[in-house]
Amino acid sequence: MKNVYSGSVGTMLALLILLAGTVSAQTTVSGTVTDAASGETLPGVNVLVRGTTIGTTTNLEGRYETTLPAGAEELEFRFVGYRTREIDVPPGTTTLDVQLREDILGLDEVVVTGLASSIARSNLANSVETITARELADISTNQTLDGALNGKITGAVVTSYTGAPGGGLSIKLRGITTINGRAQPLFILDGIIISNDAIQNGVNEVTAAAAAGNPAQQDQPVNRLADLTADDIETIEILKGPSAAAIYGARASNGVVIITTKRGRPGTGVQFSVAQSLGFATISNRLGVRQFTAATAEEQFGVRGLELFNQAGGRVIDYEDELYGHVGRLSTTRISAAGGNESTTFYVSGVIKDDEGIIERTGYEKQSGRVNITHRFSDRASVDVSTNYVRSIARRGLTGNDNTGTTIGVSLAATPGFIDLRPDANGVYPDHPFNPSNPLQVRDLADIDETTNRFLGSARFTFNVLQRDNQTLQVIGEGGLDYFGLDQSSVFPRGLQFYQGQDLPGQTIQGRTTNLNTNLRGLLVHSLNLPNSNLFFSTQGGFTYFSQDLDRTTAVASGLLSGQTNVDQAASLQTDQFQLFQDDRALFAQEEVNWASRIIGTVGVRAERSSLNGDVDKYYTYPKASVAINVSNFDFWNVSAVDLLKFRFAFGQTGNTASFGSRYTTFGSTTIDGNLGITINDSRGL
Repeated sequence: MKNVYSGSVGTMLALLILLAGTVSAQTTVSGTVTDAASGETLPGVNVLVRGTTIGTTTNLEGRYETTLPAGAEELEFRFVGYRTREIDVPPGTTTLDVQLREDILGLDEVVVTGLASSIARSNLANSVETITARELADISTNQTLDGALNGKITGAVVTSYTGAPGGGLSIKLRGITTINGRAQPLFILDGIIISNDAIQNGVNEVTAAAAAGNPAQQDQPVNRLADLTADDIETIEILKGPSAAAIYGARASNGVVIITTKRGRPGTGVQFSVAQSLGFATISNRLGVRQFTAATAEEQFGVRGLELFNQAGGRVIDYEDELYGHVGRLSTTRISAAGGNESTTFYVSGVIKDDEGIIERTGYEKQSGRVNITHRFSDRASVDVSTNYVRSIARRGLTGNDNTGTTIGVSLAATPGFIDLRPDANGVYPDHPFNPSNPLQVRDLADIDETTNRFLGSARFTFNVLQRDNQTLQVIGEGGLDYFGLDQSSVFPRGLQFYQGQDLPGQTIQGRTTNLNTNLRGLLVHSLNLPNSNLFFSTQGGFTYFSQDLDRTTAVASGLLSGQTNVDQAASLQTDQFQLFQDDRALFAQEEVNWASRIIGTVGVRAERSSLNGDVDKYYTYPKASVAINVSNFDFWNVSAVDLLKFRFAFGQTGNTASFGSRYTTFGSTTIDGNLGITINDSRGL
């Protein structure tokens, strides 16, 4: 017993001596981080012990304090928009002030390389472009987020479906990769796949714009990216190469757009921001008024044209100004608050937008509220929650393409200035003598409105299973939903000129669309830094689940009673419904190896199955591989005039799922002896 006791005492003394030696070897370092050019302090700078996960952030005054473990001799300072600095800390140092310089080329910017990993841009082997909050909201002001992206993405084609307020845009990153699938990129907001579907409003029943074309772009659709507020966004990353997009599966065949919203920073106090912007919208490029003579009026419009020209007695009406001369008031009110402490940070914002169009009775209104919260339960566990509610109203008027001469723009082309289409004292509009529709009458009497209510929410839980100086193992659970309800209402009174001679004049078109996107992700992320080898390994793997449920119903009522708008107040009613259900499941894995930021290699694979495929249980694989060689980081490189010389190679495969309903036979209608039935559509064998 005595020997055992003395041995235990000896062991305890040895442990205490070792612990004391370890504690004495630790060093607490503090200081201030400032901008090298202006000298201003920088709050929110990440300060890490090089090669470990130990670190802190600077407070509102740019101050930091961290403890270096035994053997640690280097600190790393990282801040968005600035060059990363790695500074040796000599033994015994307790104070270390640091200056950071702006990263003009963005070489130290951290970008996404997988579903849960990132890398410095200088080490990147893929094509990834980043747009910052300043580029989105501070440099230019747009009605919608997709409009703010115009001209800021290299190689992207951003086109407008319509110039009306709140109108939709098409974004194509890599051209058209399929003849019958999606052409838009995959949009991911704070980890959730969001809808950017372009929903038609049904006015094709009046304009016949899609009589010989694609109704998806002819019927004035609005894509749902317009619901997001540019001022709430921190960064947008665009993954354009197949190697970057392959890890996201078939839905990413046209590229990936990753949107990250703003969050509070610990130690910076509560920062409030209030902004009010006022402006106006006017026509930017007038075509002018064509001047007629008696001869040209008769030549262009015949005898009737000559008669009306003579009746005008030299009077000329500028219909371009009548239709597009309205000075639209633009107003946006923004308020936000951000801040927090070491355990909880928050970002709260609200936006009220009211923009008028250059056509009277058109405009775009939006009210949006966002709450983002990050809470750290401990050094190992944290949760990020993001919520956003949006309500918007778009009044676009009857504009856009047209095959019936009913829209405002097409009518204008057939309207000479010597005719008078303005209403009389009783509010009665004259008929257009050279066109089926009076554009002033359509502008003043037709109503085309859309109201959207949308909620987006996501939560991300992170738990550090293993946390050592040279390696970490994280378990990440992520889920979210995107729901919107879209109500569309178009009313065309029976008194409109283009209904003359029709059996059922007057129409109301009512549409209701609901869409619910849900997705879940479970990930394991392991990081390993091998001591004395300059080798860094990042391994990730996991599963993803995505589901979409879209239901669109449109009712077209013709023969509408005067003064009525309900579909049940008409002589004829036609309804149409479209539904889409999609469930996708996938497994993925990726390995990244970094040798001293000189050679960086990545390999990965995603195995995915979808309810839209012919075999719903079959997994399709999408491999990826890339390598970047930073020649300028090797010891033999001594050209000071060149900051970066890099060779990069990338390979990846993506695909497309089938269109909804492709696995089933489409039935047509038929009538046999007066009885309605269904039949398989006609086909011809070859």
